[in-house]
Amino acid sequence: MEERKIIPFTMNYYALKTFGRQQYSNPWAALSELIANGYDAGADKVYLYIDMRNKDHAIIEVIDSGSGMDINDVEGKYVEIGRNRRIEEPDDTSTGRKGIGKLAALYLSDVYEVITVKEGQMTAWSVDTRGKTDKEIPSLVATNPDDIPICCSLVWDQLRESHGTIIRLSEVNLSRIGDRYIDGLRRRLSDYFLLSSDSRRLLLAIIRTDEDYKSYVSNGLEYFAPVEKQIAFDNMSHILCSSPELLHCTKGTFKVPYKNKRGENKTAQFSREVILFPKEIEEPGPKTRIPLSGKMMINGREKEYSVEGWIGVHSTIESEPAQENDSRFVRNSMYTPNRLRIYIRKKLANDSFLSRLNLVGTYANYLEGEISFDILDDNDLEDITTTNRQDFSVDDERVVLLKRITRGLCRQLISLRQKLADKVNEIKDSEDGRIIAAQKSRFALETHKDLISAGIPDDRADELSLVFC
Repeated sequence: MEERKIIPFTMNYYALKTFGRQQYSNPWAALSELIANGYDAGADKVYLYIDMRNKDHAIIEVIDSGSGMDINDVEGKYVEIGRNRRIEEPDDTSTGRKGIGKLAALYLSDVYEVITVKEGQMTAWSVDTRGKTDKEIPSLVATNPDDIPICCSLVWDQLRESHGTIIRLSEVNLSRIGDRYIDGLRRRLSDYFLLSSDSRRLLLAIIRTDEDYKSYVSNGLEYFAPVEKQIAFDNMSHILCSSPELLHCTKGTFKVPYKNKRGENKTAQFSREVILFPKEIEEPGPKTRIPLSGKMMINGREKEYSVEGWIGVHSTIESEPAQENDSRFVRNSMYTPNRLRIYIRKKLANDSFLSRLNLVGTYANYLEGEISFDILDDNDLEDITTTNRQDFSVDDERVVLLKRITRGLCRQLISLRQKLADKVNEIKDSEDGRIIAAQKSRFALETHKDLISAGIPDDRADELSLVFC
């Protein structure tokens, strides 16, 4: 029998660049993917260096202390687009599953270089798609590591003798990124990971001016500042959580602003309530009870699930009084705390889950939370995450379950915040009552004086002043 010819598919430069650039909504989402690759390689530290003195031709370096790659890893794993590492390693706990995170570099630049060290053996590779025709097949080109001008040599020199990887992107166009956006970059990057959940660290250095660069050269590694969560827990009135250790409150009280009848700005002080997640949520209507942890059948498989994390409701979202409660509070056109962020394997999967819960009422806008639900990316189940792992299919039964649970938690918080509003109104009404009584008393006294001045007898003036009031 004649052997049939087999012709494999190939991926040309056009497909590679199109695929890479359509995955991400902004540069920081792409950078988060390169950072995640470092964590997946076992890194406990990832350094991110951004030199944007020339925004049209910025330089970005991502350095991780992970296991690195040898030539076999580069040839057999790195260059394979769409490689699912979990098939080869079923117990793998990494965030990666689709094998396309490496394309994040092409979203940022047409030119990048990779230097990697594994067990003391170093290799270097470059990618340059400038001037390539759409039909050409992409490739890594072996490069002399000494020919790559590394900015973060102080960091890299600590790793190059053992293990680690550096990705250097040049000709990155950041001209559309405003200063205000850059000012909030540390906070935005912190949203992409659950950095406080383990020993992993992300350290960031941003060079915007020549003075910044001089400071970087003078201070070396000390110029890198850790990217940490900046959650305004001290501005929250009630917090539901799986563990209080996830919270970073510095004080136990908060103030709620109100305006009295005189138009004066006043505050009422209360103690914060931290409440452990209930074992189950009761839905309205038929009173269905939904456990926050348990087992569910998915595609004929019984799988365990659990909801972990926290959801809180802010005492106020007015910037000035909120910042008096907690200086970490930020709410502007570039960043809003009114988000429910969903994490899978410690990486952000969706940052706007609140919009899917159909919550109503003023205090739905006061909610903020971070929830982990790893069953959304279980190795044995269908992959429902989008290509960039920044969202997932909305109709999957796991997502439906998460929506029902988080909706129940949020409704509980909205109810608690409404009860707090009722207490504030009671305080306001009581104060307004005293103000009105004082105003009436002053008016009665002034009326009585006017009547006496008009020649009205004292006892008659008393009667009339009461009638007028």
